[in-house]
Amino acid sequence: MKGKRKKSVRNLVTMLVIMSMLMGMINHIELAAATTETKSVFQGDGYEVTFSLNNQWENEFQGELEIKNTGQETMENWYLMFEWNGEISSIWNGDIVNHQDGIYILKNAGWNQDIQAGETVVVGFSGVTEGEIVLPTAYGIPTQRVTADSSDYQITLEYSSVWESGYQASLTITNLTEKTLADWSVSFEFGNEITSAINGVIQEQTGHNYVIQHSTYEKNIEPGSSVTVILSGGQADTRFYPEEFELSYVDFAGNQEEENSVTDENLDTDSDGLLDWQEEYYNSSIDSADTDQDGLSDFDEVTIFHSDPASCDTDENGLMDGEEDLDGDGVTNLEEQTRNTAPEKADTDGDGISDGDEILLYHTAPVLSDTDKDGLEDGEELALGLNPLEQCSDGITLDGKRLISQSLSKENIEEGLLTEEGILVPELSGSVAGNINKHISILSKDTVLDAFAESGALIGEPVEVVSSYLEPVELNLTFHFAQMTASYEEERINNLSICRLENSSLIPLSTEISIENQTLSTKIKKEGIYFVMEVNTGLNSVGIHVEENLDGAAVSLLSEEKFVQGNNQAAAMAVSGETWVLLSDYQYVKLNGPVASTSTVDTDGDGVTDYKELGTLKAVTMTALINTFLVANGIPSEYYSGKTTIYVYNYVSNPTLTDTDFDGRNDNIDTAPRSGVFTGKLKDSGADISADISYTLDYRTFFGSSSDYNSALSVTSSVYAAGAYNNITILNSANATTYSLNALMAYQGFSDVKVYKLSSAYTDYHLSEVTIGHRKVTYNGVTKEVVAVVVRGTNSTLAEWASNFDVGDTSTYTTSSDWAVKANHKGFDIAATRILKYLTTYLAAYVNSSVTKAIWVTGHSRGAAISNILGARLVDKGYTTFAYTYAAPNTTTAATAKNYKSIFNIMNSDDFVPYLPMTAWGFTRYGRTATVSLADNYESEWEKLTGIWDYNPDTYGMQDTINSLAKIAKDRVDCYKYTCSCHGDGSKNNITITNYGMSKSSREGAIAKIPVNALAYCKITRYTGFLCVGWNFDCCQTPSYFMQVLAAQMAGTISTYRFVVELDVADRYEDAKSNIIASAIGGLEHPHYAESYYVLANHVKASNF
Repeated sequence: MKGKRKKSVRNLVTMLVIMSMLMGMINHIELAAATTETKSVFQGDGYEVTFSLNNQWENEFQGELEIKNTGQETMENWYLMFEWNGEISSIWNGDIVNHQDGIYILKNAGWNQDIQAGETVVVGFSGVTEGEIVLPTAYGIPTQRVTADSSDYQITLEYSSVWESGYQASLTITNLTEKTLADWSVSFEFGNEITSAINGVIQEQTGHNYVIQHSTYEKNIEPGSSVTVILSGGQADTRFYPEEFELSYVDFAGNQEEENSVTDENLDTDSDGLLDWQEEYYNSSIDSADTDQDGLSDFDEVTIFHSDPASCDTDENGLMDGEEDLDGDGVTNLEEQTRNTAPEKADTDGDGISDGDEILLYHTAPVLSDTDKDGLEDGEELALGLNPLEQCSDGITLDGKRLISQSLSKENIEEGLLTEEGILVPELSGSVAGNINKHISILSKDTVLDAFAESGALIGEPVEVVSSYLEPVELNLTFHFAQMTASYEEERINNLSICRLENSSLIPLSTEISIENQTLSTKIKKEGIYFVMEVNTGLNSVGIHVEENLDGAAVSLLSEEKFVQGNNQAAAMAVSGETWVLLSDYQYVKLNGPVASTSTVDTDGDGVTDYKELGTLKAVTMTALINTFLVANGIPSEYYSGKTTIYVYNYVSNPTLTDTDFDGRNDNIDTAPRSGVFTGKLKDSGADISADISYTLDYRTFFGSSSDYNSALSVTSSVYAAGAYNNITILNSANATTYSLNALMAYQGFSDVKVYKLSSAYTDYHLSEVTIGHRKVTYNGVTKEVVAVVVRGTNSTLAEWASNFDVGDTSTYTTSSDWAVKANHKGFDIAATRILKYLTTYLAAYVNSSVTKAIWVTGHSRGAAISNILGARLVDKGYTTFAYTYAAPNTTTAATAKNYKSIFNIMNSDDFVPYLPMTAWGFTRYGRTATVSLADNYESEWEKLTGIWDYNPDTYGMQDTINSLAKIAKDRVDCYKYTCSCHGDGSKNNITITNYGMSKSSREGAIAKIPVNALAYCKITRYTGFLCVGWNFDCCQTPSYFMQVLAAQMAGTISTYRFVVELDVADRYEDAKSNIIASAIGGLEHPHYAESYYVLANHVKASNF
């Protein structure tokens, strides 16, 4: 934003006035004239003051003050300040403005307000005193020329007369304040030449820039009054009017401090959304919602457009701000507001067509995703060759129901199913209504089917077809088997069949096999689980031996190659004499005894008998699968005389597993032992949100590869990371119980859950809180200790916010013992080191050292950053680590950061936090990062989840903010350097700011406003004043000073008002401060919510990394 920013109150007392007063004191010391008992003379800088006591009697006196202008320029609207023990009771030729603690402030009488060079004004007085009169020894002239706020005045120019060779115009200045504007002058740029002025003086002219000053008889503009100056000149172009008037006047410096103290921090006079003190900062009017009259409100200019509300053409490109096109969609900012489209979003309604194309090209409604209300979004219709303005593009069928032939894109098929190493690669096509990619996806499905998998009958991976169509649609499901032909002969391929698993039934589907195209194809009509089976081997594995039950004629049709025995698991079990049963998902389990209602056998020892866990025995017909094999081999069905039915247990829980679904709830206490799904609410008291959530914790995940992204674990991690905050609890719908994170972990099977608070052992800023628990799990004969480490994000304390912004000066690396990895962000790394110490102690105390460990690490925001580093450090120590982070800031400058494949970071591209510290300083984060915009993809879902009507990101301004922050330093080391000439190398002398004070207490009060965490990153030089001037201090600010001030504001240690108005920053940081303020007003909170990352976790796929 290019507009001027006002400094706060202290800087309104200008350097010129204060220095003149200080010089006055210095001159007094060096040049003080000799004094008598009745007269003294003081030589100031450009002025001389003579104090005379003309008459004295008893306790009364009468005297005069002569004020002489010894300078070269007029002394305007003079004030006089001095310290004296006399009590003035009457005065003439002047007025007493203030008398307090022996300090007098006198003011001119109006008629004598200006003292010309070489002239003198005499002020007479009389009064009383007790004791000896001590003559004043020093004087100050505390006046300054002040630039008026644009809301303090109104200036107009009207051409009153124009002729061929000249013109005359009236320049009218109206005082809108309640005080006198003394010795006024106005500057402006004007395209016509001004040669003379009546009732005013042309004080200065540079090119087309003019300064018009008051005349000698109308020096002041009284409250509510106007002054008109008649301007004249040569040949004129009446199209020219002045722009950006600037009015100044001369006033007592102390008045400015009074005027600029805001009494109501919540006041918004013009109701434009910007508070009055924010308007002051942005130099916009508190009385006009559109200060610069460019058609955009001041609020929108600051928060959406990041333009200057006080300038109608911020970038000075000749286009009014309202005529610019912020989002580049072909529609001007003003037109966007007229049409109620979003000027910061190229596609307001999210239908896949830019607002400009909707308005200008397709004539669709840019605020309606389905203009013709036919059930299809406008962009969807265009992609399918339909007319978005006609409900029935063909004049017959509603477009929303029209069937169009299309294929599912690879983006809608889980990435792991498309690898070159895959035995079977799925493909889907069909004639469906709408865009198939909006409704259907194919996922890998971890289905048990052990009997088929162990026998070799199951080929490749089962897949799940997921559909959002409300009615069944006919689709072509194809598997490509190019990778299979090397190990499978043609005869075996001909015995393959695509099957669907429906409840406990295996349904073979009519499968078309093309050896030439290397494909297996079938038609499906519903979503569900599909897989490819070698039919004869599959039948064998469940005890159906087709070859043994064929008559002789049929047997001769089978070759040895056609019929593969596979692993005859059923036969092996029968021979052993042990008790084996087949469960409804086709896995064999071995029991410790026969199944009977009277049996007390409890194979897994979970307190529930096998009989109760197994549930009912049901018959499953295998006729369809048998016939599939017979047909494939040209054998009539009547030649088969064997069994066609098998018996499976439609089990409640697995009698050989204490926790069937591996969700941490043992079967004896789990109300849904085969589900593993947790449903409930995320209750966020800080944001007043109660969000419906659902996730699946499956401990079997930790027996897979940690470098494979697991979407279910990611969703669970996002909930746990949210639950780590003290203001967030989790309601369990199953038992109506509300849990804190540690209680939830215990509920889901973690033992010895401990909460460690770093604040209990450390007193610096690098603090956090971590919850740790473990569970011993055995799966497929392998035992592991799963250890959960959940790190809380930033709380509301100044300490943690200060740590967030302490990136670390690597030149002082060795001074911090817990800063273990030099390349890492100091604050995050120290906290990670300390948590690692707690974790090491925890493992030694509670976890079996001889058992393999899988460590699951997660966190949000600061917790994510610490988890990110912790994950990398654990990998370096050789641990199998599953790290999932949400909204993690950048954590390291390590060149090897991307090598950590088991660390997955999810980042909302609308979120400001993950961009810090900036990549321009060399920062990144460990592992792999998926960056997705919630605003572009899931805004309505977020609003439904949170109950907040409008998701509010700082869409366009955020990048400006990030860029401006990057410019405050060139790298992390530069953040801690002084570049001023007084404390550093003088390379950049723009880090120092002078704060002006009128007393020692005001100086110290201003210093006390600096947050304590920022003091270590600045150098303060105090100056001793005299009377009520000169009590100043210089503050030299490193970039880290600014970052720590920002930390204090984020923590709530200082108010936003103090951050914006009361705490000045050096010029080097002003642009960053301005953009941060605008972004904060525009919207930084929603994108960073933990709930936002729950939404993203539900959608992010492996392909996003």
